[in-house]
Amino acid sequence: MLLKNFIDKAFFRFSVPEVSPIKRFPDGLNVMELFHGPTWSFKDLALSCVGQFLSLYLFKINLIYSATSGDTGSSAVEAIRGQKWVDIVMLFPRGRISQIQELQMTSVIDDNVHVFRVDGLVDDLDAPIKQCFRDHAFTKRHNLSSINSINWARIMVQIVHHIYAYLQMCPTCDEVVQIVIPTEYAREMGVQLEFVCTVTQNHVVARTIETGNYAIADHVVKTLANAMDIQIPYNMERIWYILTGGNCSLIKNLMALNVCK
Repeated sequence: MLLKNFIDKAFFRFSVPEVSPIKRFPDGLNVMELFHGPTWSFKDLALSCVGQFLSLYLFKINLIYSATSGDTGSSAVEAIRGQKWVDIVMLFPRGRISQIQELQMTSVIDDNVHVFRVDGLVDDLDAPIKQCFRDHAFTKRHNLSSINSINWARIMVQIVHHIYAYLQMCPTCDEVVQIVIPTEYAREMGVQLEFVCTVTQNHVVARTIETGNYAIADHVVKTLANAMDIQIPYNMERIWYILTGGNCSLIKNLMALNVCK
């Protein structure tokens, strides 16, 4: 019952009761609508839940510190705003996100929300954040946490909506359903999914998987998908974990040798 209450609170502000309805089109094409949350981003689905889950750990987390390339920041701010037990500090790159995303963050006047526009790319913004997390005394003193794609609770909720989509398409659970979205864990859990991933010109993840080349490009290309205008993706360690069969020692050694940085 406790979990149900948290989920009900998380989805209270969604504009449709189904939360993520599926629209069916001719020739087998179906679209799962993930834009019914408060910021119209699919990130609302997971981060609205994360905001509620964090309230279970009031004594452990006092400060959330993150950078955003757009949609994560807006969803995170909406999930945390007004909470008396935690402050959120959100950085975003000047001129690199849409006007509506910027306004969604900067127009929030709750006392626990602190949003900063920063010169540079989103990859540059990660540097001071990582420095803070490396400072163990600072991290412990402020009970520091983050709310980007490193946060496993967010990934956990995204897994659920892929399994939900599968069950809507295949109630008998005996067919393969093709989903055009970049995720993997739902398939690893046994759901018969086939994923089709698309990339922009900033295709560092696809290039790394296909060629093994994880070299950082000289510059980031500004695209319509500004959330992907990065060269240092958060989820590479998770991808290596999957591709190596969960070989933590190998990944740790690679990271220590700076091969994966």
